[in-house]
Amino acid sequence: QLFDLNNDPYETQDLSEDPEKSKTLNEMTEKLNSICNPEKTDILAKADQKKKMDFWGGKEKVMAEGSLVITPPPGIEAEIIN
Repeated sequence: QLFDLNNDPYETQDLSEDPEKSKTLNEMTEKLNSICNPEKTDILAKADQKKKMDFWGGKEKVMAEGSLVITPPPGIEAEIIN
């Protein structure tokens, strides 16, 4: 996925399929791969999220809470989603 956070801070328009953005997408993909293994990082992050949900009573209880705090992109303040 590729987003323009200045114009789309809520990441609603994925630009990764835009031919005009292919150079940027390739550069960002290369940079990401130089930092970490995205697939392995995704697996570790989801395992961590599951542990946190289990700590708070499981997925059903967490989802029934009714409001969640999002992890915002850089430069955007966290907000409560109801």
